[in-house]
Amino acid sequence: MTAGLVSDDMAQASGSSFAVRAEATPAKVAETRNRLRDWAIENKVDAQTVNDMVLATYEALANVVEHAYGGRTGVFLVRALAHRDQLIVRVQDSGCWTTPKRATNGLRGRGIELMKALAQQIDVRGAETGTEIELRWSTADV
Repeated sequence: MTAGLVSDDMAQASGSSFAVRAEATPAKVAETRNRLRDWAIENKVDAQTVNDMVLATYEALANVVEHAYGGRTGVFLVRALAHRDQLIVRVQDSGCWTTPKRATNGLRGRGIELMKALAQQIDVRGAETGTEIELRWSTADV
C-alpha cells in the first residue's frame, strides 16, 4: 500500500470488482463488511462462500483496527474480485507490522488461524510499511 492514503471514504463496486478505502474504525469495518456481503451476493457467490469470506475479511479488518496503527488514526483498503472460478479478497493497511502472538490467557490471538480455516488459501505479507492479507476461494464447483 502506498503512503499518503487519504482518510476520505472511497467505495467502488462494479460488476466483478469491489474496492473500499476507509478510516480504520469499528464502524467503517462493519459498513465495509455489509457492502462486501451485498457485492458478493450480487455476483452470485454461493451462500457458504459468502459467509466464509465475510467472516475472514472481518477478522482481517479487525486486526487492522486493533494492531496496525498503535492507537493512531489510519486507513484500510479492501479489494475483491470475482473472476471465472475464483473469489479473491485483499485487505491492506499502511500501519506497522507486528509478529502475531497468542495471548497467554488463550482467549485471543487466533485471527490468522480463523482466516486459514475459512479461506481455501491465505497469504499474509507484513512489512514495516504495512500488511496485506490475500484470501482466496474457488467457486468452480458451485
